[in-house]
Amino acid sequence: MALQIGFATQYFTLWSVDVTTYPTYVETRNTYHKNLSMTLSKAQEKASIVGATDLEPKEYLKGQSKSFTTRENTYVEEVINDKAFGFGKFKGELIAESKDLDYLLYFYIEVGGVTKINVANRIVELDENYSIDSLGVLETPITRVWSMVENSEISITSSSNFQMCDDNLAQFKFLIEDDGSYDVSKFIEEYPYGANICVKLEESNLELVRKEYRGNAYYTPKGMRSFKNTEVSIVSVHGDGIYAIKVGA
Repeated sequence: MALQIGFATQYFTLWSVDVTTYPTYVETRNTYHKNLSMTLSKAQEKASIVGATDLEPKEYLKGQSKSFTTRENTYVEEVINDKAFGFGKFKGELIAESKDLDYLLYFYIEVGGVTKINVANRIVELDENYSIDSLGVLETPITRVWSMVENSEISITSSSNFQMCDDNLAQFKFLIEDDGSYDVSKFIEEYPYGANICVKLEESNLELVRKEYRGNAYYTPKGMRSFKNTEVSIVSVHGDGIYAIKVGA
């Protein structure tokens, strides 16, 4: 805490100024004490007697006669926020020291920029099932399997018939087999009855035929009684979960 001289409208004034630095800002508490004198020399004399060492009137105390507090954001805030949780139950704690994998996975979805990269790095450190791809994006056990499906690195088998989405779009469910070559357990756990895939019919050279079973409509490729248990491979990826496929091995 330091004693400072201010100036109201007629009188030079005595203040105590207390500066506290926090991780994300600097807080300055300016406490008004009393009027000193209408002349600077007399005011400086009185301030010196009570312990003031800086006797130059402060511009930021000019016109003030009531105590007030200011907060100033600092550059340190940006640096720390990249490395710390900016909100939530761990707000202010360093990402690199967190051991809560579930919360890190949630936080990764909610943030961006350098913070997102720091979260991804910490997730990979905690669990070797996660990795970072060539674009710097976190790959989870589930998204990694999706990538392998899209690249035809894993064979998939339909677990349902088609349902129409639009004139040229239809969807079906598929399953993957855990043959031990890759860790697909999380994917199977996430999609126990099969994951949905939406297909562009024209680009897949598919002509679907409408059928019914107990009043429920479904579709199969022309010439096929059922599409279930059919091996499928991805031909092209169109984004937004839309694909062109090849039926059969």
